[in-house]
Amino acid sequence: MLKTENNTLVIYEFDAYVHVLDTVSKYKVCDILVTEDDLEAIGSQGNDINWIKVEKIDIVDIGEFENYTIAESKRRICGRFETKPVYWTYAKIIINDITNNKRLNAITEMSTSPVVPVVFDVKA
Repeated sequence: MLKTENNTLVIYEFDAYVHVLDTVSKYKVCDILVTEDDLEAIGSQGNDINWIKVEKIDIVDIGEFENYTIAESKRRICGRFETKPVYWTYAKIIINDITNNKRLNAITEMSTSPVVPVVFDVKA
C-alpha cells in the first residue's frame, strides 16, 4: 500500500519596510526563512537556530513612503510566501540592496494566522 504525503502549503502575506538611505537604492528579496525555535530561549547562540527556507516567494508590490527627510523615508515591499503548515514562531527576511551590494535582514515574530501579514522592519 502506498502512503501519500500531504504537500499542502500555507500562504502567508508579508510586508517589509526598508528604511531608505538614499532614494536611488533598489532592493530585492533574496530569502525568507522560518523557524520553530524559541529565539528568546536560545539567546545569543545564533548558530543553534534551525532556519528553514520557504518554498516560494511572490513579490506583489514595491512602493515608497516619502516624508520630509530621507531619514524618515521607507520602501515597502509586500508579497506572499508559501511554507509547510507548521507552528512557526519567527521569520527572517534577507534583502539585497542592489545599488550598494549590501545585504540587510530583519527577524520578526510570525503571526498566529496566515490571514494577518508578517511585518518586517528592515534597518540598514
